[in-house]
Amino acid sequence: MYKQFRLRTKGYGLNGNSGTSERATRGWKKGLALLLTSAFAIGALAGCAGGTSGSESSANAQTPASGTKLKIEVFERGEAPAGVTVADNHWTRYAQQQFGDPNGIKLSYVPVPRSEDVQKLNVMMASGEVPDIIFTYDENLVYKYAQQGGLHELGQLLDEHGPNLKAYLGKDTLAYGMFDGKQYAIPAKRMNVGKYASFIRQDWLDELKLPMPQTTEEVYKTLKAFKEKKPGNSGDQVIPLGFSLTPASYEPIVWGMTDELNEEQRITLTHQLGSRDYPTLLPGHKEALRFMNKLYLEGLMSPDFALDKDKKKLNQDIQTGKVGMFGADGVEPLQNVYTNLQANVPGAKLSALDPYTNNADKHHKPLYKPGGEWSRQAMDRQGHPVTRAQAASGKES
Repeated sequence: MYKQFRLRTKGYGLNGNSGTSERATRGWKKGLALLLTSAFAIGALAGCAGGTSGSESSANAQTPASGTKLKIEVFERGEAPAGVTVADNHWTRYAQQQFGDPNGIKLSYVPVPRSEDVQKLNVMMASGEVPDIIFTYDENLVYKYAQQGGLHELGQLLDEHGPNLKAYLGKDTLAYGMFDGKQYAIPAKRMNVGKYASFIRQDWLDELKLPMPQTTEEVYKTLKAFKEKKPGNSGDQVIPLGFSLTPASYEPIVWGMTDELNEEQRITLTHQLGSRDYPTLLPGHKEALRFMNKLYLEGLMSPDFALDKDKKKLNQDIQTGKVGMFGADGVEPLQNVYTNLQANVPGAKLSALDPYTNNADKHHKPLYKPGGEWSRQAMDRQGHPVTRAQAASGKES
């Protein structure tokens, strides 16, 4: 999913003794965004400071010269409502009014497609047009910057201006932003580390007088009943298990059926691509694939799941009442999908469950790290970290 960023792009290499290297280093300091959390930045925009009032903090802070510009990268996910964009909306205007205007700073935003963030950063670095604040989910990318000497250490800034932020994030989360004992990044804190959830039509279970499935085998029996008895007037369009070619569909099954691992297996059998763990070599992976193949061959899952790479078809089938059970990213369907389902199918009810079990009838569940998104603090145009008035402490990303 993520591609490793190559630091030595044209014009920005940090190694060597030539004049080009010196110019590259100056260019790096002039344009490269360095790590500071979105919580740190957004909190600053709201005028939040650790231990002092907003007015007192503003009075004591060094105010930048009028006309200072601050570029901020934002992820473009293609989900902005009609009439607004990720670069121009209520929150960007709020940030300008509450933080930018009082401090003489003009905020601007650089939309970057979420699926192309590392590639786009590569291009921006090569061209010297890097935003002052950049966000990323890729720990390897951050560590590479730290190794190359391109990041500013943030420990002192946090101590001076972010005590509330430090207390909120805690040592466990902040530890993910430390490299060689120094704080180069401040990860956002995940409030919920559960990675996926499964949902089932509770009204279908009630209609068929079926219990909530608690094991992989019980899931199979429930899906068979959905197909044969077609509850909820679903008819021949019934899809017992809604499925798409996205991790939220298959990873709950694969990880749920993984066997217990000893310490050696956790080290030697788990392999990583980019910033994600893959269970291909783990005991139980083969059984999970066989189980999914069985569901497909018996017509118990979405027949064209391989064509549904963004789960648009899956969500459509759920909302029209065809799907009996499905996997999702946490509570995601509770935002819009569930509302639309209830509007289209009066009486429809979803219940959450984690039913998949391994050979020992144990439940496994993939978890996120407590530290989520990474972000970076910019240096000013002279190569110095921005001041308290430019980026102070704040709240969760």
